[in-house]
Amino acid sequence: PPKQSFLGINQFAYRSVDLRAEWDPAVGGGLRLGIIGEAFNVFNFANNSCFDTWSGTLDSPNANFLKPSCQFNTRRYQVGARISF
Repeated sequence: PPKQSFLGINQFAYRSVDLRAEWDPAVGGGLRLGIIGEAFNVFNFANNSCFDTWSGTLDSPNANFLKPSCQFNTRRYQVGARISF
């Protein structure tokens, strides 16, 4: 895949900024209840994938040769909980 710029460096074919936040308060008796929030690919960079590698034939070249047909690691969010003792 073609290289893209990230943080001023033009050498990345895959880019993602992920964030995670946790809150883990004590609820008593040595028990803790944690809440977790995560965001993946926060800036929604286009990480192309599924490149068509079939070049076709001499009579009928493939117009989609080396073009992506899907994206990997699109933006998504996740929430979770944790109990520890």
